[in-house]
Amino acid sequence: MNSFDRFTAAIEGTCKNPPVVIPYLQYYFPEVVDQITPFSRKDLEEGDLDVKIEALSLLHQYFDCDWIRAITDPVWAMLQYTDRASGPDREIIPAERLLEDGVFDVATELVRRFGQEKFVYGRVGIPYGALFADWADIAGAMIALKKEPDRCKAIIEDSIPQRLEEIRAWAQTGVHGLWLGQWLCSNDMISEADYLNFVYP
Repeated sequence: MNSFDRFTAAIEGTCKNPPVVIPYLQYYFPEVVDQITPFSRKDLEEGDLDVKIEALSLLHQYFDCDWIRAITDPVWAMLQYTDRASGPDREIIPAERLLEDGVFDVATELVRRFGQEKFVYGRVGIPYGALFADWADIAGAMIALKKEPDRCKAIIEDSIPQRLEEIRAWAQTGVHGLWLGQWLCSNDMISEADYLNFVYP
């Protein structure tokens, strides 16, 4: 059973010793890339495609996890598309343009290099995350859940079409799955009632 088979079995519930997934490992990469590879943090974050791919390949080979977290380029590139202020004039960027813009080039290459042996997945932020583009601070968004619930729901729903385009773009990269990033919605930040009202649907 190789890494891909082991990870797939874990998802299906048939693996006795499932792998532990650390979804934030790639955010740690810039801190150690110069210690593990011939590349620098600047190479990893600002280098051309070939340099980024080679650095990421060496890092993944070093840590040898059962999974590969495919990333957009740059890592937070999708924020400019999905978590922008909402409104009736908001442009929906189709998946084809996202691919043409090169946002998913790194992800596509990681799938090509590792997809036969390891489970490669991407990340999509949940619609709830759009609230934090309309309020400048986390506290403001948290308060708005109580004071302006209808506006919050409208902002969340407004972000869904763009996220669907992002998912379509991810599908074309060949990733095996997607991780839904549920950030700022744990039970130490919002109530169960707010989670069920704004996040879960």
